[in-house]
Amino acid sequence: MMTESPEQEKIRTLEAQVAHLKLENARLRTFLETATELSIVLDKHGRYQDIFAATSNNGLLVQPAEEVIGLTLHDIFPEPAANQFLALIQAALATGQTQTLTYAAQTLSGSRWFLGQIQPLSESNQETLQDLVLFVAQDITEQKRLAEDLQTSQDRFRFLADSAAVGIFESDLGGQIH
Repeated sequence: MMTESPEQEKIRTLEAQVAHLKLENARLRTFLETATELSIVLDKHGRYQDIFAATSNNGLLVQPAEEVIGLTLHDIFPEPAANQFLALIQAALATGQTQTLTYAAQTLSGSRWFLGQIQPLSESNQETLQDLVLFVAQDITEQKRLAEDLQTSQDRFRFLADSAAVGIFESDLGGQIH
């Protein structure tokens, strides 16, 4: 039986490593594309590098994903919003800390509210990976609407209680007045 030359052994090892990386890449892509959040890779200049979104979440994008890759935040968003995003990207890269913001955006499915988190991409040794960040955006439109509805209801109740000509008291089922 012939033994492998050192070059053949090295090639076989590299092929195994490539196969492993392809599998890991497929797993990660599947995870990100089935998540309920949008995951966007941006560079330090706010240029879109990649977008991971479940097909059901494509309506949460401001433009179709294939049209956005290569564009900058300033190409997509109004200047004040783009500047805010860019400042947070640069803060995340400078500090290594996750930056968080709440923002509204006009998406393909209408006006939506998002909770955004921006975190530097890093390798296992924690070195920043080519000045890239992962921007994860969670749709919080329903939570915002519920919070606004609750506030409106509380304001109405407060107005009624404050302007009532009769006294109002609250008691529990045992008759205890609060």
